[in-house]
Amino acid sequence: MNFEANRKKILEELQRNKSRKKVHHAKSATDFTGASTSQKIPVVVFGQKSPFLINLLHSLGSRCEPTPMTDVDTAVDFIMEKSIPHLIIDIDPPSDYHLGVNLLTVVKSVSSSLNIFVCTKDIHSQQAHSLEKHGCTLLEKPLSIPTLMTYLT
Repeated sequence: MNFEANRKKILEELQRNKSRKKVHHAKSATDFTGASTSQKIPVVVFGQKSPFLINLLHSLGSRCEPTPMTDVDTAVDFIMEKSIPHLIIDIDPPSDYHLGVNLLTVVKSVSSSLNIFVCTKDIHSQQAHSLEKHGCTLLEKPLSIPTLMTYLT
């Protein structure tokens, strides 16, 4: 599989998608916490609505500007448009591991400075190790917010 050809194809598709839809700010329909945001450390939290992500968003809310995302294209557009420095991906159900991998593949090809963190119950799984080999930092659930904050600051 030719990486450069795939990268160009993905970038062209992103440009087409970007021209079709407008990226919403953090208070869009994807913000399922209902929490207000402020000018703090921006971070995108990717995954399906779950007790873990709701708790994570509330915990980060006092120190960061977390933006929850569930769609790969919207997340990539938002990260590129806002120059987001940090991305947290939940790979455990109900979130989809494969969507997380798709997001990782695209953002790594367009933003080499992005810090990517993967949250999972089993950091010794084959999936987790695969993502770690691609430069992600693995974070085991239950997540320590003070530890996460050392990475984000």
